[in-house]
Amino acid sequence: MSGSNLLVNKGIITEVIVNRAHAANSLNNEAWQELVHTFRAIDEDDSIRVVILRGQGEKAFIAGSDISQMVKMEPHEAACFDELCHRAHMAILGLSKPVIAAINGVALGGGCTLAAACDFRIAREKARLGLPEINLGIMPGAGGLKIVSRLIGPAKTKQLVYTGDLIQADEALTIGLVDRVVEAEQLNDEARAFAEKLAEKSPYSLRLAKSAIGEYTGLNKELGFAYDTLGFAICTSTEEKKEAMTKFLNKGK
Repeated sequence: MSGSNLLVNKGIITEVIVNRAHAANSLNNEAWQELVHTFRAIDEDDSIRVVILRGQGEKAFIAGSDISQMVKMEPHEAACFDELCHRAHMAILGLSKPVIAAINGVALGGGCTLAAACDFRIAREKARLGLPEINLGIMPGAGGLKIVSRLIGPAKTKQLVYTGDLIQADEALTIGLVDRVVEAEQLNDEARAFAEKLAEKSPYSLRLAKSAIGEYTGLNKELGFAYDTLGFAICTSTEEKKEAMTKFLNKGK
């Protein structure tokens, strides 16, 4: 299951690790594809009971998509890219096993929405989360708005999206974006202990419960995701997007 961008430690509890620490674990096109393929393969493997998703290193969980690829995208390319990102989110949402996000650093944009797509989120105390796409002249895509709104409601979602501000783990806990905040050195142990607890439960009961909850909350439906893709694609055609992303990429030079 492992690829160049992902490491997979397979077992009853399987770890999926985004292995792009050199780029703050941001996801390029290939990494998004690997996420889709990896989670689909996990779904078909009955020996796996629980999944832990985390980023390599101590600085980032997933810092969204690779801006160096996005800056070049035309609207039709952006729509195709967003549909790929959507498939990755749906692969996690629709997975028949619980997924725990171990948020070991920044979770930005698509990283934040991927964490929200997981069943549970445990964050280290210095983690920061947010949807800063507005600062790059675009909006969140891939169905992320619907997923985050399910957790924290429309008002808090608007605050994150409209301002582009990042929030600390403690505030994310207060508004319901994460479920637990722990000290950095405890994160992996806490995620593992919780995964072990879930792995002891009936996999069939967990699968049916997850599916039922998905139906009740509407997250098993495609309706609403198309709005994100359309808005995301339109935003990529603007000069504001090109200027903002170019400025971001030149900031570190």
